[in-house]
Amino acid sequence: ASIVRNGKAYLFYGESGAGKSTLSAVNTRGNVVSDDLSLVLPRPGGGLDLVGSPFRGTYDEGDPVGGRFPLAAGFRIVKDVKAEVRVAPRAVGFGQLVGNLTFVAEAFRERPDLFASIEAAFAGVPLLHLHFRKDDSYWDAIDAAGF
Repeated sequence: ASIVRNGKAYLFYGESGAGKSTLSAVNTRGNVVSDDLSLVLPRPGGGLDLVGSPFRGTYDEGDPVGGRFPLAAGFRIVKDVKAEVRVAPRAVGFGQLVGNLTFVAEAFRERPDLFASIEAAFAGVPLLHLHFRKDDSYWDAIDAAGF
């Protein structure tokens, strides 16, 4: 899932049932790009951009988001009773991200170079755990963590 807030993009990932659609549905502070698949492309000059798309998954509130936005952080989401950003070892966060790159993960056998390419592309993107409850207090946790 992905949301744009204050000109920055945030990527939220997890397995089916982790809460991506729930997190999108309770959001009131940003613009949901998608509650499912999100397009991330290299930014000219370095870094990654989240790109708006007419594909929004099951999310149908508000207008579709267009344009390119710098990716500020990626969060492996975890349902919890308290909203909190937790630091995870980089290898854990990266492994969880790769596990959620559905089409990419399926291609590793034929393209072993993809792993190194993804690792290099996401090198400057913080990958953290976001514990959240069924409201948009997760933005307070993201703000408190400096993102």
